[in-house]
Amino acid sequence: MPRTFKGWYAVALAAVLQGVTAVHALETDVASRWNDGTTEGWSAVDNWLTPYPVANPGSYLGISFSDRSQGVPGIAFIQADANAAQGRFVGNYKAGNVTRISFLFYSPTHLPDLAQLVLHSPTSGRYWYYPLTGIQVGQWVRFDIPVSYEAGWTLETAPTPEAFSADIENVDWVGVRIFQGQTDAQSFGLDDFVLATPAYDADGDGMSDLAELRAGTDPYSALSVFRLTMSSTDEGIVIAWPS
Repeated sequence: MPRTFKGWYAVALAAVLQGVTAVHALETDVASRWNDGTTEGWSAVDNWLTPYPVANPGSYLGISFSDRSQGVPGIAFIQADANAAQGRFVGNYKAGNVTRISFLFYSPTHLPDLAQLVLHSPTSGRYWYYPLTGIQVGQWVRFDIPVSYEAGWTLETAPTPEAFSADIENVDWVGVRIFQGQTDAQSFGLDDFVLATPAYDADGDGMSDLAELRAGTDPYSALSVFRLTMSSTDEGIVIAWPS
């Protein structure tokens, strides 16, 4: 299985990335939606560190694997570094109050063999992985991944809360690692990728996602929002809200 390349690949990619000086320009609560038809500087590499093509199939970021029926299924990292969206995803996640990483994942025809959200810190050279479970064929699936050790982030060896806390103070890229499912030709997509703070309002209805979750409304639908109205009647004040 392609997972046998994982340890070697992580070491080699770390060596490449540590030689690059990134401009830290962290910007939170701004989603990449690829509506301009470009890839916004996002890139990809395969398990041999070879640049892997990414595309914009129509207002989202896409990656495709060719038919590998005569070989090993493919692996690719789709990543945002200092070249992506003016370095929006690079910097100190702790100081920037990044509490979660939110995005949509699309698998039109096949389930990936494995998919993970990945953070890399050039300070330690460590890669942190978070498994993406619940992917469904034929529909966009929303992921809201807490940026906290307790949420289930792992290292290949000896993860600790202290190590995670230190590494999110200097992140030089974030991305998604995808292992091709079986060997057929297949594609995957990303959309609405954002480093979110507690103030983030995904649907723009004036109520933060955190407040909507507490109120029991849908933070991704502007039609679902908690609002009070007050009116005066002969009997007194009437307070009403949707339920």
